[in-house]
Order: sequence, then structure tokens, then C-alpha cells
Amino acid sequence: MTANRLEMNNINLAFSGFRALSNVAFTLRGGSVHALTGANGAGKSTLMAVLCGTHAHYEGEIVINNQPVSVRSPRDAKQLGIHLVQQEVDVALVPGLSIAENIMLDRLAEPGLGFSWRAVREQAREALAQAGYYARCASPHRQLYPGGETADSAGPRAVAPLPVFDSG
Repeated sequence: MTANRLEMNNINLAFSGFRALSNVAFTLRGGSVHALTGANGAGKSTLMAVLCGTHAHYEGEIVINNQPVSVRSPRDAKQLGIHLVQQEVDVALVPGLSIAENIMLDRLAEPGLGFSWRAVREQAREALAQAGYYARCASPHRQLYPGGETADSAGPRAVAPLPVFDSG
């Protein structure tokens, strides 16, 4: 039996008195792909937003690899290897940037980290290859355009130990 990779226990979240999540429990075992399904408005995206640090004011416990963790910001989530791939690709990607720049966008935003464009392109190529996109997006220098390659570019950004895909 595979150990639990992620546990979310007794997660509660309210917005101005409206209870969006009430005592939610969610467990994922390692070594497989999981899907969280439910009706519109059931709280799936809200729960994933808690996991990814978007809603810092949640109550409850998050455990990763049997270790309690605090996820109070996207930076916390990123440091734990959690990344959300937004379902709304038009807000997740920046049209004026290249595929490489979009893939490395969160890394470019780190204050005080100097970077080289050469390193950005190389790391983007590695992320594309790891995600199986390299053959379809052969040049990370290309700009993003409406259509398939725009949506394809969001996935490699989440090459992480715990990627979370929000597909509504």
C-alpha cells in the first residue's frame, strides 16, 4: 500500500460570513494521478486554491509526506513543490512573452535572484521535455498565440512534485 502523499484535514474557509468550505477532508496516495470531481460551486477550485496558497485565511491542517505544513502564500506552496495550472489559460499566461519566459515566469519574479536569458531558455527546454511538450513546442523563443500552443505552455510551468491542475 502506498503512503499518503497529501492530506487536507478539517479545512474551513469563509468569505464575509459565507462558508465556502466546511470541514473538508481530502487525501491523495502517492504513485498515481487523481481527479477531484463535483458539481459547479461545490468548492473544488476553492480547495485547490487553499492548497496552492491563494487563500491564506483557511482553518485546518495540510500534511505533505506525513509532515504538517503551513501553506499561507503561493510562495509557501511553491517551496513545497505545489503549483496550480489555471483553467483560464488567458489569465495564466502573458501573451507578450515567449514560451520560455512564460514557463519560467514565477522564477523570473523572485526578487534578488539574478538570472540569465540563456539559463531561462535552457530550463524552459528541460521543463518542456520533462512534460512531453518539446516536440510540439520546439523553440521556446516563439511568442504565444491563441490556439493550442498557448494552452500547452501552461502545463510545463507546473513540472513539480505536486502539480495541481484546475480544469473546472
